[in-house]
Amino acid sequence: MKRLFLFLAAGCILPVTAFCQLEKGNLMGPFSVGITYYHQDQKDLGFKVNDFSVSLTDALGIFVIDRLAVGPGLTFSLEDFHSYGSSAGGEQYNFSYSILFDPFVRYYFAKNGKLAWFGQVNGAIGYGQNIWKNINETETQHFKNNVLKYGGSAGMGMTFFFNQSIGLETMLAYNFLKSDWVDKEPESDFKYSNIMNTISLNVGLAFYLATK
Repeated sequence: MKRLFLFLAAGCILPVTAFCQLEKGNLMGPFSVGITYYHQDQKDLGFKVNDFSVSLTDALGIFVIDRLAVGPGLTFSLEDFHSYGSSAGGEQYNFSYSILFDPFVRYYFAKNGKLAWFGQVNGAIGYGQNIWKNINETETQHFKNNVLKYGGSAGMGMTFFFNQSIGLETMLAYNFLKSDWVDKEPESDFKYSNIMNTISLNVGLAFYLATK
């Protein structure tokens, strides 16, 4: 622990003179935050939709060769969905959360001064829960669904290295995520699937640690 602290402290005052943090055997730990907002106003159909979500991703990677890092990751997501209007049959609220295991592969293909560009692909599988509330003229309904989620993403990003140990990074990614769940009814179970195709811009910090 003392050695790690001294390494990070030294990295904060030394300028970047080489990209030795991308060498084989070194470790990296990217952390990022993603935010998505969606609004739909269908005046001709008489309903509106507001959808807001935030995701936190943490990972640990090792450079198996120079510039190529692989490793596990975890993503925790929250989503708040609200639809209302005459054609929607009242109001519908859905709060959902999920925890995904998303291993990644990242390759730094170019560098210039303190900047480095990379490509990254992720897989994803995990568990979540939908918490629903439906309000109409006659009643208010509450129910929950357990959700299986799986998919992946691919993106391009850029890292700005403050020093040998810390970098600010941003990545534009295409994300594919499928959700499967079952509605438990008294007489039968109804199975549902939902597919989300989104474009996200993630911003975060990455920490680098030399192991030799």
